[in-house]
Amino acid sequence: MNPSTDLTIVTTVTSGYAKFLPEWAASLAALKSPAAVGIILGNGLGKRGRDICAAVENPKGATPLYYTDAAFMPCGQARNLAVGSSATRWVMHLDADDTLLPDALETIAAVGDDADVIQLGYEHWWPGNPHGYPRKRLYEACTGLEALDAKAIASGCSPFRKSLWEQWRYPEQLEASWDYGLWLGFAHLGARFRPTKRPVFKYRQWGGSHWRRVGQHRHENLLALRRCLEADFAGAQQVNLLLGAIS
Repeated sequence: MNPSTDLTIVTTVTSGYAKFLPEWAASLAALKSPAAVGIILGNGLGKRGRDICAAVENPKGATPLYYTDAAFMPCGQARNLAVGSSATRWVMHLDADDTLLPDALETIAAVGDDADVIQLGYEHWWPGNPHGYPRKRLYEACTGLEALDAKAIASGCSPFRKSLWEQWRYPEQLEASWDYGLWLGFAHLGARFRPTKRPVFKYRQWGGSHWRRVGQHRHENLLALRRCLEADFAGAQQVNLLLGAIS
């Protein structure tokens, strides 16, 4: 895997997240080597948010960034739209409030040849925390349905092969944890989840995040999806694609 030719980094920006986008873009500009493409999708932004997105810097030699604006849609649908606009073999959704570490792509490339999903380790980031980044998270490798027994499958920013997404997309009916719904489907497709050996990005935790407002992944919609997958993957796949098509 060569991220400079094989990896697209996408993000979807809703109104509360636009203020973080300059830091997101700056982390891409500071990478030791560029990704193939960066795609920024504005999700129902007002003028101020659109202006922030349009003004992000794209230094020469850095990852080329492309910004497009769309009417507001559910977050899972926005992610699918962003991923669908990519043309590389690998895609990752880097949340607009998170940032990559400078050697991120070299760390990713070291894992990619033996993986279908690269489980990105991360550092917790609490704005204003005087102690810096004391907590780190790494993952354990698993394959296929082994992932259902893992404490956590992968971080939401983890790169994945687009060919898997073409078979199982972000579940658009979920209120949160779209990445977890994606990993569940990939597990049923037999995906190889392989971890990085060190953190790759800084995961920002802040009071106004969607995760804080809606909650983690243990809500009824996600549990119902998991039960459906465990009972009949083919049936769940049809439901997921239908919900995506009619959203």
